[in-house]
Amino acid sequence: MRIPRALVTSLGLLMVVACTQAPPSEAVTSSPTAEIPALPGHGRATWDPTTWASLRGFIGPGYVQQLSGQAQVLQPTVVVSTSGTWSAQGLVRNETPTDAGLVVTAHLLAADGSVLATVSGASPVGVARPGEPIPFSIGSDTPRGSVKDVTWEVDVRAIDVTVIRDFQILEFWRVPWGDRAAERFDPPSDPPYPFVLYGAVSSFGEEPVASIEVVAAWVNAEGQVEWITTARVGVVPNDSEMSAVAPDLLRQGQQGDYYLVLVEKAVGKAASVGELTPMFWATGLPA
Repeated sequence: MRIPRALVTSLGLLMVVACTQAPPSEAVTSSPTAEIPALPGHGRATWDPTTWASLRGFIGPGYVQQLSGQAQVLQPTVVVSTSGTWSAQGLVRNETPTDAGLVVTAHLLAADGSVLATVSGASPVGVARPGEPIPFSIGSDTPRGSVKDVTWEVDVRAIDVTVIRDFQILEFWRVPWGDRAAERFDPPSDPPYPFVLYGAVSSFGEEPVASIEVVAAWVNAEGQVEWITTARVGVVPNDSEMSAVAPDLLRQGQQGDYYLVLVEKAVGKAASVGELTPMFWATGLPA
C-alpha cells in the first residue's frame, strides 16, 4: 500500500489520504493536487489554461472570481470534428452569482448564413457553481463539411438541489495504453490494453452520499478538450467481484476509488493519451 500523504486543498482543509490499491508495475504515480497553485485573483473572465484551482469537487483551469452575470462557452477550449458528422466538446462556464445547470446550444450555419441544424446538450456535471467551468459534448447528423460557422448559446437553468459536490478528488497512478501486461481491470482480450487512471474521492459532507461520479475532461497543450470520460466510484472495470465489495456509498471522511479508462492511443492533436492533462469534477446524490 502506498504511504499516506497530506494534502491541503484551496479551502484550507487538511486531510491525510492513502492510495488503497497498489500500482501495477508499469504504472506512473502522480499527485496533481500537490502541484496546483492558489486560486486566481480577481481579473477578467477569460480562459487561462495555465492557472489551476482546486475546489471541492473540481480540479482544473478556468475558474474565475469576477463574474460577468452570464454563462458562456469558452470557445478556445472547443474541439470540433474534422470529418464525418459535426460534433464538438469543450467547456462552458457559469458566470452568474448562483449555482446553475448549463445547457449548451449550437446553431450550425451554412456558407450563406442559413441554419443547417440546431443541437443542444447538457453537461455530465449537473451543477456549475459561480465561476466554475464544466465540460459539454454535443453532436449532429449534419455533415462536417457543410458547416461553415457556429453560433453558441447557453441556457442557465435551475438545478437539482440534491446534487452534492463536497468531495476532494485524488489521483494516485496511471497505466499506459499499449502492449503491456494485463491487469485485473483490463478487458479479457489480447493487447493493446487501454490507458487507465486510478484515484479516489473523499467525502466532506455530513450526510451519506451515493451515486458518486468522477468526470474528466482531457485537455491538450493548448487547453482544448480532446476527450470527456466518466467513472462511477466503487466500480472496478471488468471485475465484478471487486466491484461488489468496493464502497459505493461514502460517509463523511470516507474514501472511494474510481477508474477512468481511455481506449484510444491517440486523441486529436495529442500524439498519445499520456500527453493530455485531465481536469476533474465529482458529483453525488444523497444516499
